[in-house]
Amino acid sequence: MKPDQDSLPGEQHTPSKKKFEIFDTFNPYLGPTMIFFHLLAVYGCLVVLAGHVSWKIIVYQYVVFLFSGFGIVAGAHRLWAHK
Repeated sequence: MKPDQDSLPGEQHTPSKKKFEIFDTFNPYLGPTMIFFHLLAVYGCLVVLAGHVSWKIIVYQYVVFLFSGFGIVAGAHRLWAHK
C-alpha cells in the first residue's frame, strides 16, 4: 500500500469505509417497491396479451426500449472505455 501524503512517517492509513458499505444497511422500502413494479409489469403484459392496447402504443414502447438500451450501452462504454 502506498503511503498517504498527509500521514506522518510511522502512521498506518486505514480506510474508514468498506468498499460495499452501502449494502450493509437494510432499506425497508426496497422490497415492497420491487414487488409493486414487478406486479405492474406482469399486469402490463397481461393487458397487451388480452388485446386492450393499440398497436401505436406497442410501437412506441418498443422505440423507448431501444433508446433506453442504447443509452445503457453508451453509458457503460463511456464509463469503462474512457477512464
